[in-house]
This record gives sequence, structure tokens and C-alpha cells, in this order.
Amino acid sequence: MNAPHRPLEGVRVVDLADERGELCGRLLADLGADVLRVEPPGGGASRRLPPFAPDGTSLYFAYRNTNKRGTVLDLTMPDDVVRLRELLGDADVLVESARPGHLAGLGLVPTELVAAHPDLIVASLTDFGQDGPDAGLAATDDTVVARSGWLSLSGLPGKPPLLVPGTVAHDTLGVLGAYAVVLALLHRDRGAGGQHLDVSALEALIQMNSWLLPNADASLRQGGTPNTLRSGDSPIYPNIPCADGMVRQVVLSPRQWRALWEWMGSPEAFADEYWEGTFNRLMNMDVLNPLFWEHWSTLGKVEGSAEAQRRGVVALPMLEPSEVLASEHFAARGTFVEAELADGTFAFAEADEDVHTAVERRVTELAGDAGARLHTGRSRNDQVATDLRLWTKRELTELADLVTRFQATLADVAEAAGDAYLPGYTHLQQAQPVLLAHHLLAHGWALSRDVDRLLDARDRADVSPLGAGALAGSSLPLDPDGVAADLGFAARFENSLDAVSDRDFVAETLFALALLGVHLSRIGEELVMWSTDEFGFVDLDDAFSTGSSMLPQKKNPDIAELARGKAGRLVGHLTGLLTSLKGLPLAYNKDLQEDKEPLFDACDTIR
Repeated sequence: MNAPHRPLEGVRVVDLADERGELCGRLLADLGADVLRVEPPGGGASRRLPPFAPDGTSLYFAYRNTNKRGTVLDLTMPDDVVRLRELLGDADVLVESARPGHLAGLGLVPTELVAAHPDLIVASLTDFGQDGPDAGLAATDDTVVARSGWLSLSGLPGKPPLLVPGTVAHDTLGVLGAYAVVLALLHRDRGAGGQHLDVSALEALIQMNSWLLPNADASLRQGGTPNTLRSGDSPIYPNIPCADGMVRQVVLSPRQWRALWEWMGSPEAFADEYWEGTFNRLMNMDVLNPLFWEHWSTLGKVEGSAEAQRRGVVALPMLEPSEVLASEHFAARGTFVEAELADGTFAFAEADEDVHTAVERRVTELAGDAGARLHTGRSRNDQVATDLRLWTKRELTELADLVTRFQATLADVAEAAGDAYLPGYTHLQQAQPVLLAHHLLAHGWALSRDVDRLLDARDRADVSPLGAGALAGSSLPLDPDGVAADLGFAARFENSLDAVSDRDFVAETLFALALLGVHLSRIGEELVMWSTDEFGFVDLDDAFSTGSSMLPQKKNPDIAELARGKAGRLVGHLTGLLTSLKGLPLAYNKDLQEDKEPLFDACDTIR
């Protein structure tokens, strides 16, 4: 889903699902959630499921894990179980597909997790559910389909049932699981808190099972024996061979029959009104089917179906996957689009002035003149400003989250410090003893202000400039308010000149990041001092320090020094942008291209 409105943006999902229900996390990610796929060392089992790409990548895994982030935890190790618990402390949703009881064996009982984190939603996606006599049975996708009753409907009468290709049961489980999670989030947001969702693939398939169950139930209640009609080649909707494949034809009403009869050359043997009755035709399909086959034998499935539709006869071609990809209908709708930019295969032309003209050119090559309408009512000036605001909003949200997590780590260390104390300093001279916790939390309060500044900068970036055009809007009947809402902006611009020239939000972001860098630099400086022999307050782990090439007794606090040194880089970016902005007349000027390099680098530096 590439919709500009991402309703689950800000929702954090920890995804343990492997093979069963993996599509659940993919759908939640498509809706905007931040989904973290957790795999064991060596990767999940679904990485070894076919089909495979030429490089050996499992396409099963790739399709169901698109848009997810990834990490590795060995849940047989206590430390990694602790790490998972820490992830759940910041999560909104846990998705898992282990056999019932498996997580409990690791000390991760779903109901206890919800009790520990009252707003957490735990979605357990299994074949048969969490309880009942079959809960612990081993199964495959095919056996779940067989158990659901679906196979009693598939295939030709008198022949073995036909399995539907693919992983119908486990993907249906993923779809229903995502639906259940969204409802649970809505329920939580209305004050109900978190909950444990028990989602069964078998029950999901049974609920989809057309008329089979209600018909069987009605027959049994009336003391009868349920009848089952195999639908592989329905007598009402027969599969008909044609010149280049098969078509599916439906003729029910008298009008449809007359249209087909005339198309077949008005054969005299079937001119009587008797043949207009659906039941009469149904009872004589052994006579009519050869007539249909002869009629379609010289017709192509695509061209013949188009002619049938023109005449009012329902007929559509039975397409193979390669034909689906080449379908004119799907091409017109843009159903399948090569991800050229995402996978790095996009070919820029020398004549492309920038990414906007390059994208417009390529879309026009693919979709014809419709691609040229990308530019309607838009200027690169308002497009660039819109892109930058969208990117900045997302980045500030993520950075604020990272700082909040760092605050939590400081708080954990402060709590663990207990009554430990150290000298408090003024003028770098010992003044009064203070608790280590008190000292660490002082940095935490500075970081709290940093989070406020980041979110405040995000709020000021949350204004759509799209519709301002080059500088004075457009004579076309644009809808800036509607576009702003569709793109997820809180408001739209008030003045078009200001909209395309405003980079205050970039300057504010750089200021917030520079001050955050200063605060991190102060922490780094203290760690540098505290790790010296003169202070001796801390002993840095070897993973965060280096040795000397000449002096083996030394342990250099490289990470702390880099945190201290990066602050100058951040302050320099802020100074450089302000210098670029100070003399610019209204409205857009090419100088504004210099806003991106410092912004992008500052965000990368903080990370």
C-alpha cells in the first residue's frame, strides 16, 4: 500500500510470526506501522520456503516481510528473552505464531505480558487456536484447508479434490490477524486497554466458506442429509476451451441466452422458448456444451470475451500469471509497477533537470500522456518544499523516539545505581557529594527538553505547501486543503510566497539537533574524564573503546570522544544554513538547495 494516509503511523509492532500468518505484519506495515521482524540466529524458517529468486532469496519470505525492519534474538538465551521484554515495553502490538504453550515455556505467557503492559495487544496466530482438543496438533497449510471443508467443494465430481495453489490458510490467517489487530487498537484507543487475540487459521477459513456451512446446518436441522456440489467445472458456469486457452461463461437470464444464441448464428434447433429457462438448459448441458465449444473454438479468449461482453454475455478469459502481468486492464490501473527507484535500477537521463522531471518522464513513458498530468498545477518549488517537510516530519518523529529510549536507558542506569554517590562539581572543583542517579537524571531532563524541541519543530513542519505553485498558486481549481489532508499534514499554507521560500522548519530542526548534540557532547566529555586514572569513576567496556598502537596500558574512550566531537559538526550545519538564508529575497531561490545536505547529515549524525 502506497497510500499517503498511513493510519497506523506511530504504532510499534514486534513480529515473531514465522510462516504462519507472516502476512499480518506486512499488512500492518503497509498501513504505516513500524514493524520489527524478530528472527532467530540463522534466519526464520520462511527464508527457506520456495519459490526462490535467482540469487536464492525466498520470494515467500520477501513478499510477506516487505516494509519491515529486522533484528535477531535467540529466545533460548535468557539475555535475549530480557531484550524481547524490553522491546515489548515500547511496543503496541506483539504478533506471534508459535504453537500454543511455546511462549509460556520461555516465561512469556501472553496474558501475563498484557498484564505487565496494559496497553499491549498480543495477537497469537495459530492453525487451530490456543485451546480445544486440536490446539496442539501439527499441521501444514494444505491440511488446514482440508480440515476447513473447502476441499469438499473443489474439483470435478468423481475425481479427487483439487488444492488451491499457494498458502491460502496461512495468508488468510495473516489477513484476519491484521484485521483483528486494527480492531483491537481501535478498542484500546477507546479506553479498553490491551488484550490477547486468539486467531485460528481453521476458523478463518471456515468463516469464508461460502454457502457450505449454512446449507449443511439447515439440512441437518431439518433431519436431512447435506448435499455437496463440487464446483470445479460448474454446470452453471462451465469452463469452455477456445482457440488459445479457456474462458468462463455465465448465461442465466433469457436475455443473456438470446444474445448468445444470436451470436452463435441463431441455430434453429435451439430457437424454442424452452431454451430460455435456466433450469431447462442446466438439465441439457450435455447437449449445449458441445455447441459452446464449437462456437468458441475459433475465438481468442481475450478478444472473444470482449465481444461477449459487448453483446451482454458474461464471459471472461482464464489468465495465466504471465498474462495477468501483461493485462491491459492492470496496466491502465497501474496495478503492477516496477520499483525502479526503490531497487536502484532507475535510469536517469541527461536531459532530466531533477528527480521530479525524471519521474514525470518515466511515468509518461510507462503510462502515456496521463503521466504528463503529474505536473498539473504543481511547480518544483512547492513539490520540493512538500517532499522536504514530509521527510522532516518523519525523521523528527523517529529521532524523538530514539532520544526517549536513551532517556529510559539513563533512568534504568540511575535506578540501578541505588545509593551510589560521587563528587558534585562547580567550576570543575569538588563541591558537594551527590547521588550518581541524581547526576544522570540531570542529563535526562536536558534530553526531555530536546524531545520537546524536536516535536515542536515537527509541528511547525506539519504544514503543506502543495498548491502554492512556483510562488503565486495556479489558475486551476486546486484543493490545497484536501491535498494537505490526504498527505497527512495538519494544515495547509496561508501565503503562497512564504510557502515556497520558508525554510524556518529546517533551521529549527538543525537548532534542535545542534542543542541535542551539545547535550550528548557534555555526556561524552564526562565519560572521557570519568574514565581517566585521575577520576576512575567508570571502566568502559572494550566494545566501546580502543587500545593504543604503542601503549598497551591505554584504553581510549573513542565513542565518548566522537559524541563530543560531532557536536561541532551539528553547530556548523546550523550556522551554515542561517548564513545561506540571511540575505534571500522572496520567493524561491536556488540557494535553498543548500538546505538538504546539512539537514540530512545532521539527522544521520544524531543517529
